[in-house]
Amino acid sequence: MRYDWIKKIEDLDKATTKELDYEITCLIEIVGVEKFIEVFKLLEKLPYYFSYKKLTPLIRCYILQEIDKKSVTEIAREIGVGARMVNKIIKDTLGAH
Repeated sequence: MRYDWIKKIEDLDKATTKELDYEITCLIEIVGVEKFIEVFKLLEKLPYYFSYKKLTPLIRCYILQEIDKKSVTEIAREIGVGARMVNKIIKDTLGAH
């Protein structure tokens, strides 16, 4: 899974304090976004459960930031999710786009 898109979120501080789980917010604040991505990649390979769903607020933030610049397919490919998920987030957040 790719996570570099997290670094491209323009208002990451707002996204982390507003919608993310407390644990994710603390981790980003303590180690910074670069190390957070490294830790998340490492945890993905270990037998510990760290749900990708915890990143949904960041995914939503990134999609809404990029939707006027890129196609749904490009965004989905970049963040490693299906186009269906991207469309659902757009619909749930903005209504018909």
